[in-house]
Order: sequence, then structure tokens, then C-alpha cells
Amino acid sequence: MRSFTSVTILTLCFGSAPAAAQQPESASVLRYASLNGNIRGELHMLPPVSTGPMSPAWSPDGRWIAFAMAGDIWRVPAGGGPAEQLTRGPWYHFEPSWNPDGSRIAMTVETGEGLDIALLDVASGAVTPLVEGGGIDIQPAWGPEGRFVYFTTAGRGLDIHRVEVATGAREAVVEDGGSQYQPRVSLAGVLVYMAAAAGVSGSGGIWTRDLAGGEPVLVRAEETAYRARPDWLPRGDGLVYVSDEAGSNDLVLIAADGGNPLRLTGGPSHELAPRVSPDGRNIAFVSNENGPTELHVMAVSGGARSSWHTLDVGDRRHAGPMGVLRGRVVGDDGEPVAARVSVVASDGRGYSPRGAFHRVLSPTETHYFRTTGDFELELPAGPFTVSVRRGVEYRPITANLDVRADGAADARLELDRLVDAPAAGWYGGDTHVHDLHQGRYGLSHQEFVDALVSEDLHVSIALIHMDGTRLMGRWDDLTGRPHPLSTDTHILQYAQEFRGSFGHVGLAGIGEFITPLIGGAANTPFAADPFNGDYLEAARAAGGTVGFMHPFTGRVDTPDAVGGTEIPVDAALGLADFYDVICFWYDELRNAEIYYRLLNAGFRLAATGGTDNFSDVWRDPGPGASRTFAHLDGPLSVDAWLEAIRERRTFATNGPLLFLTVDGRLPGSEIRVPGGHAGERGVVVEVASNSPLDRVEIVVNGEVAEVHDARGRGDRFRVESRVGLEGSGWIAARALGPYSPLVPDSYAFAQTSPVWVVAGGRDYRSEDDIRFLLAAVQSFRERVVERNRWVSEADRERFLSRVDEAARVYERLLAGL
Repeated sequence: MRSFTSVTILTLCFGSAPAAAQQPESASVLRYASLNGNIRGELHMLPPVSTGPMSPAWSPDGRWIAFAMAGDIWRVPAGGGPAEQLTRGPWYHFEPSWNPDGSRIAMTVETGEGLDIALLDVASGAVTPLVEGGGIDIQPAWGPEGRFVYFTTAGRGLDIHRVEVATGAREAVVEDGGSQYQPRVSLAGVLVYMAAAAGVSGSGGIWTRDLAGGEPVLVRAEETAYRARPDWLPRGDGLVYVSDEAGSNDLVLIAADGGNPLRLTGGPSHELAPRVSPDGRNIAFVSNENGPTELHVMAVSGGARSSWHTLDVGDRRHAGPMGVLRGRVVGDDGEPVAARVSVVASDGRGYSPRGAFHRVLSPTETHYFRTTGDFELELPAGPFTVSVRRGVEYRPITANLDVRADGAADARLELDRLVDAPAAGWYGGDTHVHDLHQGRYGLSHQEFVDALVSEDLHVSIALIHMDGTRLMGRWDDLTGRPHPLSTDTHILQYAQEFRGSFGHVGLAGIGEFITPLIGGAANTPFAADPFNGDYLEAARAAGGTVGFMHPFTGRVDTPDAVGGTEIPVDAALGLADFYDVICFWYDELRNAEIYYRLLNAGFRLAATGGTDNFSDVWRDPGPGASRTFAHLDGPLSVDAWLEAIRERRTFATNGPLLFLTVDGRLPGSEIRVPGGHAGERGVVVEVASNSPLDRVEIVVNGEVAEVHDARGRGDRFRVESRVGLEGSGWIAARALGPYSPLVPDSYAFAQTSPVWVVAGGRDYRSEDDIRFLLAAVQSFRERVVERNRWVSEADRERFLSRVDEAARVYERLLAGL
């Protein structure tokens, strides 16, 4: 039984409510709901606003190469020369494809309502919508006769349609279930496209289909990440595509009927978006070897890096009047400081410096870039807005300015602290960031560290893992020590994420990989279901700090729903230190609901936040969208920060800062009271938040004991109350706020770890929650038995013995009530 009383001081109490109730209005963290939750599709496949060239396309006469850059379509002479801007705002323009006579270019446009297909008249610059609807219509490709434009559309999955240009009539071409995408049509009328291939992980194999009739033919099956983009040789006897089988994305040539592929490029950089010239002699493509993509041409037979002809697009002929913004971001000491910057020009679009990594935050569609302090960029003449953010401890800046045609505007942007958390011993970090994750930008270690510093992350745990059979990261980065680019105030350390069949776990503070890096991965030697607890135990034995990453992605209202993960098992076995209540991709209140159940069963876990961002992907929140603040008693170090997590001196947040004390004790503390009555406890919450808040809640034993109205109280305020406990229990605080451009998530949320009150030497336990978690373990057992994905009977028995051991823990807890 949950038993407490509450008395409010200085604030208005609105009564009690179930801890998971009253969810704020929110926006999805995915921009395009029509992808049906396909996070990888949104991050890896959709076209980016890039500061370097993307998606090259040859004109039919071979004189020009069109490409996308900075939100527009440009063209450059194939032999080199000035780049000419062909489109202008307010839309963003991507993925050009010339029609057979060279007079028009089909392209993807982002209109603010969705991704559509439009036609550009090259001579006049006029843009005409061709496929509209506000969903996802991308990857246009002309048919050889110029009558149809083929494209990829999102519905139940991804399908290939075509539209008749003259009439606008639209029809399906490939709708075979699952997803099919990246169409290209040969001169002979044969379609090549990507679609699933049996027995192969990833996003699909290469298929061809004669549009005049016939069955699809599988040309090549290999693991991909939406990067293949096959293109025909003009004779129709071969295909050029992108393969990552050698560890990076390289260009590969293969016969149209399959066989052995010929690798045309190599090395650590990514070569992407190949397009074969009309005469079949050359390939235009982009490479990220220097960070932002660059445009190259090479022989269709391949060759050494020195044989590539790089087309310089720095000499640009803009379609309208432009100006220059010169900016400097300074901290409270007046010195340049790293920050996140958003510039919105008179055409309503976001702009970034040349060579910067242009990115967008999906929930708010905020376009941004990062600076180490000084920056310069071109933008259309007229009024514009510049906004600056640096983490959650500085107040945001917004300035409205103007720039004349061929003129320059100078902006000194001075940051003001909202709060100095380190001065009070609190250091913010992120338990779950990734640097390399199949992105199209060539992210260096220095740029990664600069991004972390721009978010004022004092500790960043960058996790290396395998996605399918592809390593996301670098083997040599895991050392168990801070990266050499770390400073006294901002530390990067690499760690491991293990992605098993029944949840993902973070293994921080280890110096060597715990192998194998994958388990439960179909079509690999490691297809058997592993026990995540083995990885947690091994990391603990190596001195690591371990926990549950983005714990629940869907419903949590039934034991069957929760039994889809190993979390109730591992928690009962005492194998975890922390629980990511906050993760950008998933719902915080749902994850908090199970966090409270685990606490009510007596499992003391730290409340943490980890973003799970892909730092080299353009449509991504960036590090620090979900944060962990940990309280240190001494100087900052990774070891001290992880120790604070193990001792549960934490709170998790996507923006609001909550500094909780109970009787002057920090989260993670235990207050021991002789006898069975715990009495009243003084609760103080110091609140600081750049984003609006609706309420601050005091949570006792998993239920909301008090609701304090936070509306209109400014960006810093204090909540004080006294909470009475009849017996043992735990007390925590959380804050909730509405969807806001100042929150890199769908709503504002923060959650502290508890302070435990132990009366009469007995911890608080909830029978209802223990029974719920026991039922979840039983459901989990039924699920894994039905899957029966073990190599041997001994593996099966050992796995199930650990599950049964966890069930006995819950049974003993029930017996002890």
C-alpha cells in the first residue's frame, strides 16, 4: 500500500494524480509520420540540406552536372567552371534529374507541408508542382521517353510510382509489400530499384524489372543503409552502385545480370550518389573525405584517388541579391565560445556557413549549425533572424537583423547564464551519443568534440556498437580513457552499446569490447538470442557502469508489453546501475512509469538521460537533447561522474533543471528513521528552465503527491513543501512543460532520482508493482521459449535459468511483504 500525506508551502497544490497521467500536448520527434516510425529511413534516406554538393545529375548532352546544395539546385560545367544557382526559396530543393531533352529538371522539394516532386524549367527558372500531397514523394527519375517521372512514395511502406508529366496521372509501378525505392530506368525501359532481399540484413538488395512485363530479378544482395542508389550504364549492361561491404561506402560496378562486383573506389571516406555520364565514360559522385561533400568525376572503370577530377563549386553565381553575416558568440567572460546557431533568412529558409554541417531538429524543424565562436555565411539580402543556444545552462539569444545586397552585417551575440550548475557540483552530460552512424557528412574527432562543447556537455559517453553487421564507430576509439581532445571541463569517452534481441544496454567505463558485439542478428553467425545480463555482468566485472538505454519504445500498460524486454529480469538480478528515463526518440512518461515500478520493487536505479543521436546524420537532434546531471563531490572526471550515477546522485532532463533536496539530502541519499513512522520530510526543488513549464510534481512511491503550477513563474523559481510518509518510501521530483521551440523533444520533461526514506529498517515495496513485474518476467519467458533461438540445449537451459532466478527474486519479495 502506498501511504503518504502532503502539506504545501508557498505553492498551490492541485491534488494527486497517477504518475503517468496528464501528458502534455506534444509533437512527434519524427518529421514524417508517413514513414511509419522508420527512424533509419528518415535519418539516412531523406535528402539533406547540405553545404556541399549532393545528388549529381548529368545533362543529356553531358555538358552540365546539376546537383543539390544549400537547399537549391545548381549546375556546373562538367569540365569545371562557375556554379549557377537554378532555384530560390522559400522551398528547399533536392535530387535533380534531367529530362531527355535537357529543358527541365525533376526534383524533390520540401514545401513546409512535406516532400513533393516538382519540375524546374531550366531556361526560365519557373518551378511547377508535379506530385503534391504533403507526405513523402522523393527520388525522381525520368523515363527514357520523357513521358513519365518515376519516384518513391511513402504509404504502408515505400513504393515506386510514376506520374505522367502531361496529365498528372499517377500509377503504381512496384508495390510488392515491404519497401522499394531509388528507381532508375534504362534507355531500354528496364527499372532498377532497391527492395528487400531474403536472407540479407539491411535496407535491401538491387533488383531489376522490365517495365514491358516480366518478373523482378535480384542482381545483388548485400547489407545496405539506404546508400546504394544504383544507376545504369547507357548500354544497359551494367550498374554502378554504392557498397559498404569494405567498411566504408565505395562505388562498385556490376553486370546487369549480377556476378562479381568490381570495386571502383576505396579508403576510409564515403563515396556516394553515383551517376553515369550519357556517353558511359565517366561517373559523377560526391565524397565526404574532407567533411562536407565534394563533387568529383572519374572514369567508369575506376582508378586511384589522384585520377578523380574535383569540380570546385566555390565560385558561385547566385540567382538573387545576397549579403554576408559575420557573427561572434561570446560567453560571460567576453571570449568566443562554442554554440549552436540558427539563421533564418528573408526567404524563410535556414542558412549555414560554407563547409559547415547543416542540420535540422525534427520536432521543431529548426535548421542549425555549430560554431566554435566566429562564423561567416552568405544569405539572401533583407531581414533575417539569428538564434543562439548553448546547452541548457545559458539563456537563448534571438536577434532580428538586416543585411543589404552585397553588404555585410556584423553580430556580437553575448550569452548570459541561466544557472551555473558546476558551481554547485552538478555536471551535465549524455549517457548515449554516437559519432559515426552511416551519415553523409565526414565527421572528424575534432568536429565531434566541438559539437559536444557547443552543447556544454561536460561528459559525453559515445557508444560504439554494431548495426546489423556494420560497426558504428571506430574499433580503436574504445580505450577506457578520455579521448585526447578532451579538456578539464568537457570530456569525451567512448564506451560500448550492446544491442541484443530484448533491449539495448550501455556499458560505460570499460576499456575493451565485450564480444561478440551483436547477438540475435538474423543472417549472421550470431543469430542466437544472447542474454543481455551477461554483458552487464562482464562490464561490471571490468569496472564499468551499466544500464538500460531507451528502455521502452511503445506501450507499457500490461505485463505482456513490458515482457518484450529483458529489463525486469536484469533489474531483479541487480545487474544495472541506471535507467534512461529520457531518450529523444521515445516517450518520457511511459519510460518513467516503468522506472517507478522498478523503484517500487526495491531496485535502486539512477534516473538518467541519453539522446541516442547520430552525430554525422543531418536530420538529428544532436548530442545533449537528453541529458544526465550528476552531482560530484570533487573535481570533474569521467570516473567521478560515473560513480555519481552508480550512487544515484542524478537527474535526467531534456531542458528543465531540477535541483532536489529532501531534508537537505541530495538524490540517491537514504534517510533512516527508527520505528515504522517516517513523519514529515522537507522537500525543496530549485527549478531553472529556458522553456515554459506547466507544472512541477513531487512523486512519492510512484504516485504524484503534489502538483505545483509553474506557469508564469519565470525561468528560475523555488518549490518548497513538506511530505508526510506513514512508513518507508521514496521521494522524487519531475517537471513537465508543453511543446516548445526551446525543447529538442516533443515536450519538456525532467526527472530526479529519489531520496529514500527507510523507516524501521524496512524498504518500501509495492505488492502491485512486484506482481506486475513478475508477470512481465513470466511473459518474457514464454516469449523466448516460443522463439527458441538458441544454438544448443545448454544455452537454452542457462538462459532460462537466469530468467527463473529473476522470477524467484520477485516471489521472495512478495513473500516478505
